[in-house]
Amino acid sequence: MINIIRSFNNLLNIKQIETQLKQFKKNELGQLEDRLSKDTKLMKVKPNRNQRIYKHKKNWLVQKRELRKPQILKKNLKIQKKNIRQSLQSIKIQIRKITQKENNQKVNFKKQNNLNEKSI
Repeated sequence: MINIIRSFNNLLNIKQIETQLKQFKKNELGQLEDRLSKDTKLMKVKPNRNQRIYKHKKNWLVQKRELRKPQILKKNLKIQKKNIRQSLQSIKIQIRKITQKENNQKVNFKKQNNLNEKSI
C-alpha cells in the first residue's frame, strides 16, 4: 500500500512538473519571439546615404558589424529555441520512462496479489 501511495504522489509531482514546464516553455518562447520580432524590425531599417559611404576602413568595419548584429541575434535566438525544445523533449522522455516503470510496478503488484490469493 505504501508503495502505491508513493507512486501516486510521484505521478502527481510529475504532472505538476509537466504543467510548470509547459508554462515555462510558453513564457520562454514568447520572450524569444518578441526579441526576434524586434530584431527583424531592426534589420528592416536601411542605413541612410551618409552611413553607406565609408571613408575609412575602420569605420567601414564598424558599420559592417552593426549591420550584421540583428542577423547574428536572430541566429542565436533560433539556437536557443532549438535548445529549449530539445531539453523539453528529453524531460518528457524521462517522465514517460518513470510512468512506464510505475505502471509496470503496479502490474507486477497486481500479479503478486493474484498469485497470493490463488495460493491461499
